Amino acid sequence: GVSPELESAIKKVNSAKVMRHGFISFILWAGIIISGLTFIGTLILLSDDSSIEFDTEALVAQLVGNGVIIVSFILLLRGSRIGFYILSGIYCLYLLLLIMISTMAPEIADIIILLGIPPMAGIGILYAILQLKKNGVSYWEAIGKK
Repeated sequence: GVSPELESAIKKVNSAKVMRHGFISFILWAGIIISGLTFIGTLILLSDDSSIEFDTEALVAQLVGNGVIIVSFILLLRGSRIGFYILSGIYCLYLLLLIMISTMAPEIADIIILLGIPPMAGIGILYAILQLKKNGVSYWEAIGKK
């Protein structure tokens, strides 16, 4: 048998650990990997002197944005809601940038605005995924207590 003290210590450790549905882990890791690959691809474009057709400032903004997105997913993976809020903020900034670009290029404004739909829908879908329950508690609820 296990001593009552050890059993109590094990219960404390298990209750402190935030449990999450396996699909949530899969989605968060997929977000880190995809954003990481985009980050690496952007670094390659920035380091290639022959890619003059790319706007360096836009590539740097892309690089910084992807870095923040990676950190956001890591924060969510570590059980912090702030990761979700940062991710939402980045996508809102992206949408504002698209709106600004569309005013400068009104002939393609409809197409540019359509580019904002996937990230905004993605935030809604991510929020829904974070509602998946493990042991009767959603990950969103569990990380709200930390």
